[in-house]
Amino acid sequence: MTLGLPVEKISSMDFPFKNVQAFTGLAYFMSAIMISTTYHKIRKLATSIPVTTLGKNPPLAIQDAVQNVEVLKAPVSMTAIAALDYHGQLQTILACFARSLIPNPVVMHDREVLELDDGGHVALDWLSLPAEKAASATASLQPWCPSSPVVIMCHGLCGSSESDYIVHTAEQFLLHGYRVAVLIARGCAGLPLNTPVGFSGARTSDIKAAAELVSKRFPNSKVCSIGYSLGAGILMNYVGNHEDVPLAAACCVCPPWDMRHAEPTSVFPVWSFVLSLALKGYIWSNRNMLSAPTDPVVDLWAVLLAPSVRDIDQQIVHMHGYDDVDSYYKSMSSAYVAKHVTVPTLAISAEDDPCCTIHGCPDMNHHVSDHHSHNCELDAESNRSENLGNGLVVVRTAIGGHLGYLESLLNPRADWTDKAALQWFDQFR
Repeated sequence: MTLGLPVEKISSMDFPFKNVQAFTGLAYFMSAIMISTTYHKIRKLATSIPVTTLGKNPPLAIQDAVQNVEVLKAPVSMTAIAALDYHGQLQTILACFARSLIPNPVVMHDREVLELDDGGHVALDWLSLPAEKAASATASLQPWCPSSPVVIMCHGLCGSSESDYIVHTAEQFLLHGYRVAVLIARGCAGLPLNTPVGFSGARTSDIKAAAELVSKRFPNSKVCSIGYSLGAGILMNYVGNHEDVPLAAACCVCPPWDMRHAEPTSVFPVWSFVLSLALKGYIWSNRNMLSAPTDPVVDLWAVLLAPSVRDIDQQIVHMHGYDDVDSYYKSMSSAYVAKHVTVPTLAISAEDDPCCTIHGCPDMNHHVSDHHSHNCELDAESNRSENLGNGLVVVRTAIGGHLGYLESLLNPRADWTDKAALQWFDQFR
C-alpha cells in the first residue's frame, strides 16, 4: 500500500530516527533520564546509612560498642564519582590513583623476623612517626607506655608496610597513640622465602604466632588487628577457627566471603588478570625456592602464562596441602567461619566491591550455597543472625568498591574505614 505516493518518494522520505527534530527530542529525553537517574542515585548514596547486622545473642559490650561507633549511624561520606560508577570500578581505581598523587606519610619502620614452627619466616614491621612529626602531633597523642594499645595490620595480596592503604591508615593509628606492627607474609616485601611453602590465604598459624608474640611482649596492652582484602580473610579465619585468641578486637575490611561461589561482574576477569600479575611477581621473585631445578614445587612457566588468579592457584594449591582449588577457596572464605567468631570483630564490605564480592556475606538474604546444586552447606531459610557469631558485626555499605572508601579525592588520606576501625578499636583499648 503506497498511500498514493510513488515508491521512490517513500524511500526518500525521512523516517523519525532520521529526522533532526525527532533525534533532538530523543536526545533531550535520554538526557533527562540520565540526569534524573544520576540525581536519584546521588540522593540515595548521600542518605545511605551502613547496614549493621549483629549475631543472635551479642554480648552487651558489643552492642554498646556498635552504638558508640558514630560513623555507623550516619550516611557513608563518599566522593560524587560514586554516582557515575559501575560496580565499584572507579572507586577502586581512583583510591589507588589519588593516593599515588601525594607522597606517602613519612613513617619509620623496624623489621623483626619471626621464625615459625615449620621453619618458615614472617616479619613484623614496627612503625613509628619521625620525632619532629610526633612532637607536633595532636594533643590526643600520648607517649607510649606499657599499657599503650597495639594494632597488628595484615596486608592484602602481595602487599607490604609501604602499601598506600597500609601506610596511610598506620599514620592515623600512630597519631591516636597506638603502637603499630605490620605482619609481613612469607616471601613478601623483601622478606626471603626460606622454605618451599609460600604465603597462603588459608593458613592462620602465621598470624597466630605473631599475635601471641605481641601479646606476651605487651601483657598490659590491648592488642587489636586489622586486615585488608586477603589479609582480612586470614584474620577472619583466625578469630573464627581458634580459641583463646589474644586479641581485644579485630576489623576486617573487604574480606572474601565466599570465593567458591562468587558472583563477579562482567569485568571481573580483568581484575583477576591484574591481581594475577602481582601473584606472578611474587612467585618470580621467589623462584629460586619455589621452582628449584632439582625439586620444583611449582611449574614456573605454567604460572607465568596463567590468565587469572584461579589458574595460578590451580598450580600451587598442592603446596598448601589441598587437592583442588575449591577446597582451598573454601578454607580461605570468611563465610564458613563467621558463625564461630567470638572476638569483637567488625567486618566491612561494599555491595559494589568488584574483587571480593558481597556474595556469601551472612547478612544478605542469600547464603553460602552452590546455585547449581541442591546440596547447600548453609540453610538458606535460616535466620540471618544465626550465621553470625556473637562477636561478629557485619557492616554493609552501598558503595566503597574494593578498598576504595575515599571521602574526598582532594584529600586521599580521608578514608571512611579508618574512622570506623579507630572508633571500633577505641571501644576496647
